[in-house]
Amino acid sequence: MKLLDVARRRHLHVPLGAVVVLLALVFVIVLWQGCDDSTRTLKLSYKPADFTQQRRRSVRLFIGVVSGCGNIARRMAIRRTWGLDARLERVVFVLANPGNTSLLDSVVQEALNYRDIVLVNHVQEHYFNITYQTLEIYRSAFTFGKQLTHVMKCD
Repeated sequence: MKLLDVARRRHLHVPLGAVVVLLALVFVIVLWQGCDDSTRTLKLSYKPADFTQQRRRSVRLFIGVVSGCGNIARRMAIRRTWGLDARLERVVFVLANPGNTSLLDSVVQEALNYRDIVLVNHVQEHYFNITYQTLEIYRSAFTFGKQLTHVMKCD
């Protein structure tokens, strides 16, 4: 029992306030080291001119929309609104196999009419298979052929 008491007495108990003050002091020292010696102002790691140069590059955006086969009206709404934006490189709708032949025939007809549907035929349409549709978006963007700067996935 005496050995346990000796171990407890050697334990250092530091109040929480002292730890906070010590961490704040270390933070100030680290900031002070990153300052310029002549003016003691913090150095910036980027130049505003570099930032504006990056903003001037043109954005080439590819958008992939995961859609259900029965959502024809929703796809038409996208085609009539923001899908027409000339700033977009391409908008594609990624659909999985619905398992219903009549619905699949209407999707194939829509794909032939609009040329913006990617059908993942080997995957059944289900919530747990959205990952396969997302991977198909990135594969389609990669094989698109143009040099894209951004790829976006929408539901």
